[in-house]
Amino acid sequence: AWEQIRAGRIADFNAREGQEALDPRKPGDWDEGRRLSAGFLKEILFREPYREAIPVEGVRIVGAWFPEAVDLANGRLDRQLWLDKCRFGGEVDLTAVRISGWLSLEGSAVAEQSAEPASVRLYSAEINGSINLDKIMFGDVDLGDARITGQLTMQDAVVTGQLGMNGLEVGQHLLMRGGTFQDVDLANARITGQLTMRDVTVKGVLGM
Repeated sequence: AWEQIRAGRIADFNAREGQEALDPRKPGDWDEGRRLSAGFLKEILFREPYREAIPVEGVRIVGAWFPEAVDLANGRLDRQLWLDKCRFGGEVDLTAVRISGWLSLEGSAVAEQSAEPASVRLYSAEINGSINLDKIMFGDVDLGDARITGQLTMQDAVVTGQLGMNGLEVGQHLLMRGGTFQDVDLANARITGQLTMRDVTVKGVLGM
C-alpha cells in the first residue's frame, strides 16, 4: 500500500488480488492479503518521514480490510484521503479532523458479523473540499457541527442508527438521493446550495 501511495497511485487491493470488487458488507475473500492496521494509517498520515513523502494525490486506498477501530481524531491532513470500498471491523473516528482536500468513504461498510454496526464520527470536522459517503453502510454517522466547504454526498447510503447533522455547514450541496436511514437530525444546519432527498427512506424521525 505504501509503495503505491508514495508513487501517487491508488492502493487498489481489488486489482492487487486480481478480483472484482468485494462487497464490504458481506463475507468474502477478506483475507490477510487485504489487511491493513489502523496504526499503518496513523503512521503514514501523521508521522515523519512518511507524512512528508505523501504526494499531491494524497492517500487513496480501495478494497482494504481494517479489522479494528480506526482512530484519526484531531488529525491534520493537507492531502485528500480515500478509504473506498473498504471493510471495517470497528468505529471510524474522524472527530475534529482537519483535511485540506476530499474525504471519501464511498462504498465502505462495517463487517456484518460485528456485534453492532460501527459508527463514523465526523463531529466538528473541517473539510476544505467535499465528502463522499455514497453507498456506505454503518450504524451512527455523526456530522454534527462539521464544516464542509464543498458538497456532501450520501447517495444510496444505509445508516442503521442516527444520522446526526445538527449544526452542519455545507458550502455547496447536500445530496442524499436513494438512501435509507433510521433517524435524521438536520436541526440548525446551513446548506448554501441544494438539499436533495429524493427517494430517501427515513424509518424514524426527520428533524429539520
